[in-house]
Amino acid sequence: MAEREDDVKLLGFWASPFSRRVEMALKLKGVPYEYLEQDLMNKSPLLLELNPVYKKVPVLVHKGKVLLESHLILEYIDQTWTNNPILPRDPYEKAMAFFWAKVIDEQVAIRFASLVKAEKGIEVVIEEAREVIMFLEKEVTGKDFFGCKTIGFLDMVAGSMIPFCLARGWEGMGIDMISEEKFPELNRWIKKLNEIEINNPILPQDPYEKAMAFFWAKFVDEQVGPGGFRSVVKAEKGIDVAIEEARELITFLEKEVTGKDFFGGKTIGFLDMVAGSMIPFCLSRAWEGMGIDMIPEEKFPELNRWIKKLKEIEIVRECIPHKEKQIEHMMKVAERYKSA
Repeated sequence: MAEREDDVKLLGFWASPFSRRVEMALKLKGVPYEYLEQDLMNKSPLLLELNPVYKKVPVLVHKGKVLLESHLILEYIDQTWTNNPILPRDPYEKAMAFFWAKVIDEQVAIRFASLVKAEKGIEVVIEEAREVIMFLEKEVTGKDFFGCKTIGFLDMVAGSMIPFCLARGWEGMGIDMISEEKFPELNRWIKKLNEIEINNPILPQDPYEKAMAFFWAKFVDEQVGPGGFRSVVKAEKGIDVAIEEARELITFLEKEVTGKDFFGGKTIGFLDMVAGSMIPFCLSRAWEGMGIDMIPEEKFPELNRWIKKLKEIEIVRECIPHKEKQIEHMMKVAERYKSA
């Protein structure tokens, strides 16, 4: 199919806060776009062609024009699609938004690397990081968002970097970096950020069903996902025990999808996207690479039926990673888990 002149493409990486913030902006504006996931350890010819200087994501392509650097891309998006403004219109407020964005990307983010090395001692480094974060605590005090009443440029920069990236790194290190008692305003802002749904019709409208969708999504990501895979790889209790424990968790999902076409009911929804991206198109391939048939048809008939229905959907098929490449990647992840 020939490309339209106004087609929008985004080259990104799933774990990158820099490309995630661009996705937030495009969704806030309601701009249709094609997302091209990149392997930053094995950079694609397309990425090297479009960004030969930095060889990094994000890269936005619009009307044949290539844009680099997330702050510049966000400004371009805001000027090109004028609905739902991202940047302040007041020149001073706009300048300050760019200033604080620079602080977040250059000062707050670098403190994570300092924490990992902890050359001055972990307590000193934590205190230094909190001193920088305190500037943001003061900046958001008395506002719904950094952009005041509505989500804006700085919320996207700070949101993609702090609660949805660095905070998870700190948590993995056992550090409560932005505790509620020390940073009440930032925590209030994070809660408001989590309440926003940007052009998201995939969530149930019923409050209970919506809450349960989030519950099961959290279950998939935290229990079945990386945590469950790591347990099988390490197999500290023995491989058979690890497999059985993983299957016990997966059985909850088997029961949840029983009698439904999809987790979302008659049509694909939020939980199908979360579970689908994690189980059949990621973990199953890792298990296969380890020679484990984790979800055989006889033990999990409903999940296997659901997977078949999922694969019948064209937009899902378009998002399924290349199988052999995925298995190879997951085996590398497994090796890292083993050596950790």
